[in-house]
Amino acid sequence: MAERYIAKVAMVLDAHTVVINKGADAGIPDYGTLRIVRLGPDVIDPDTGENLGPLEHLVGRVDIVHREAKKTTVRSVKSGGESEPISGLQLGLLPHMVGSTMRSSKGVRALLDADVGDYVVKD
Repeated sequence: MAERYIAKVAMVLDAHTVVINKGADAGIPDYGTLRIVRLGPDVIDPDTGENLGPLEHLVGRVDIVHREAKKTTVRSVKSGGESEPISGLQLGLLPHMVGSTMRSSKGVRALLDADVGDYVVKD
């Protein structure tokens, strides 16, 4: 694994939480933010023919929530804190269907289909 990639996803617990295969023994900090990426094909510079390395597809940003010696549990970064009001009109409802303002659920963004083997990089 190249130095840029500090760990890999070892287990997907749910749409928001994964376990990575490195922990305190490998220098993963107690807290912080990391990125999960999936590697795509190598990018070749059209002018020089140089291999610029693999394209990185961002799966999501995660916060460290529990670090052990050999593994770390991480969870999607919160998506903005408090919930914000959403009107029925924003949802495409007709005025007569709107009884009151609804609230969007606060919480975390889902990781975009994180898979075992996806790479972890420092944020």
